[in-house]
Amino acid sequence: MSDDRVRVVLVDDHPVVLAGFRAMMERSAMISLVAETDDADEAVRMASILRPEVMLVDLSLANGRRGAGLAKALLEVAPGTRLIVYTATESTDSLVQEVTEAGFSGFLSKDADLVEVEACIGLVASGSDYFQR
Repeated sequence: MSDDRVRVVLVDDHPVVLAGFRAMMERSAMISLVAETDDADEAVRMASILRPEVMLVDLSLANGRRGAGLAKALLEVAPGTRLIVYTATESTDSLVQEVTEAGFSGFLSKDADLVEVEACIGLVASGSDYFQR
């Protein structure tokens, strides 16, 4: 029996956010959370080894690369992986443009519920873009 769930790696430097998103994803029938980290360099290593379909990446990691620099590094080691940025920062046209140019295919607010997280991950994994407004 094959597992059709989308393989996801979660990257955030806030333990409470990691725990919340982990709990949310564990309830999902369509998401398989294969790894999580709070470190940008570890995220790059995980991307190169695990080759997940999708990575959810905090926009404002406190340690290491972030934003465009992190997206570039992730896509260099795992070009088939699709990236979703998530943040507590309000979505603006300029921010969406910035993350799109950096290589992200999705944008989510950290207050998104499971239905929206699943919709975003599903669309991005299938090759579409998803930018929450």
